[in-house]
Amino acid sequence: MKEIATVNNGEAMRDLAIARLGFAMLPGFIALPAIADGKLERVLPDAATRDMPISAVWPQVQPLPAKLRTLIDFLADELAGGEPWKMP
Repeated sequence: MKEIATVNNGEAMRDLAIARLGFAMLPGFIALPAIADGKLERVLPDAATRDMPISAVWPQVQPLPAKLRTLIDFLADELAGGEPWKMP
């Protein structure tokens, strides 16, 4: 019987797929460079995927530090237009 390996790291999943040790469902920012280099090939491009929320979590502090507010605002602006990590 073959062993089944599980990993919880996108880069490790990509590397295992490149080594032909299995398939991986990866976000575009991890998979696209390997696809562009010909190391990976997309299969099942129309397969349904699930949405995963992105959350910013910070300790309850008063007043909110300006650097933290700036980071939160930046992330909200960057991600407001959609999902830049998805495959084109």
